[in-house]
Amino acid sequence: MAAGARLQDPGAAAMMAIATAIGAVLGLVLTIFLVHLDLDYSSQRSAYDSAPVCASAADIGSCRYQGPARIASKSTGSSGSPIATVSFPGLGGRTFDAYLDKSHLATWQSRETGSTVDAEVWHGYVSVIDGIQTTTNPDTLPNAGLAPAYFFGIPTLILVGGSVFSSVLYRRRAGALASATAATGPEERLPLTPAMMANLRQGSREFGEGAFTRHRGPFSVILYPNRIGDNNVAVVVNGRPLRVTVAKPLESITTTETGTVDYLPSSRTLLEVRDAEGRVLWSRFEGVPATA
Repeated sequence: MAAGARLQDPGAAAMMAIATAIGAVLGLVLTIFLVHLDLDYSSQRSAYDSAPVCASAADIGSCRYQGPARIASKSTGSSGSPIATVSFPGLGGRTFDAYLDKSHLATWQSRETGSTVDAEVWHGYVSVIDGIQTTTNPDTLPNAGLAPAYFFGIPTLILVGGSVFSSVLYRRRAGALASATAATGPEERLPLTPAMMANLRQGSREFGEGAFTRHRGPFSVILYPNRIGDNNVAVVVNGRPLRVTVAKPLESITTTETGTVDYLPSSRTLLEVRDAEGRVLWSRFEGVPATA
């Protein structure tokens, strides 16, 4: 038995690399979005908190206008949150909508339409009304900091590393598979024995032909991890894998082996594997001799 690492299906590594890469890209996009969101919210809060109170009503674009406002109407949004439309006499009667959190519903139900309250306008929105911060006030924006970005960013870095590792693993397995399947050996067609035919499904093409193929020379084994954490195997002869099957004794075979492999030519169903000394490594016939 030649020394070497066990050969595994490169397709499994490829799928792992693709899935990991997709997860890494999604995680990276989410991390960038969260960082951008935090920086944007921080910028808005900083601009609001450092803005001076307007000295006059002539220009309120870069300052916080504070003054009396009359409640013109009250309503509730689709989520049940209170909305108050207020007009500012000091701004020539301009009206603005003040959006409040649902927790202030009871408070605003007690306010009478037509009454006057103190309010503040910032960048075209009511930021404070009757001492209550509105939902458009920058100070009410979420302030989780960069913790969510770290929460997604660190796993993303792990996924990126896993993606790189999976890609390297795929290339190595693909190269090993190409090397292992390059060797060829002679084959011959032999008749199925009555005992062998008794173990085959009647009516199959191979049963009708009454013959199997015997490969003599190098062969290899590919491992296919399955969903239950076990392995299926496919024996490779003359550059082509036979049908995948469950064959525990073959899982320990390294990259190449020399011996005989019996299989059905049409369906490429594996029948028996022997080593160079003729010892049976695996057989679907459970002790039934492969030849008459």
